[in-house]
Amino acid sequence: VMAAGAPKFKVMRDVVDLLKADTTMQEFVGSKIFPIVAPQDTTGDFIAYQRDGVDTEPLNKMGGFASLRFYFYISIVSTDYERSLDIADRVYDVLQGTHETFSIEFKDSTENVVDQKFIQVLKFSIL
Repeated sequence: VMAAGAPKFKVMRDVVDLLKADTTMQEFVGSKIFPIVAPQDTTGDFIAYQRDGVDTEPLNKMGGFASLRFYFYISIVSTDYERSLDIADRVYDVLQGTHETFSIEFKDSTENVVDQKFIQVLKFSIL
């Protein structure tokens, strides 16, 4: 659960920090982790992230104060399908679970191909 007074709409910073701190993720995409869309001249594999929604999560059954649950997408883009799956597996392993001040839960996944690039899209929530 996010601490009271924590910046609520900057939760993606924590997600990005987790991804950037992982040495395997660094080998996959380096520093190419971008908000919403990658710069047009980006080459190779990369990750784009986007906050997608928010709702409230009650803290107890008695109607105690609610905390915010944010939903977000992580899009993995690669010219190689198998590599896109490998990166998606690593994103899942890094993010899913309880972290120091919040927890992240995997929600859904889909895939697509655009401009001969394979895109794995993972949906998570963070509380």
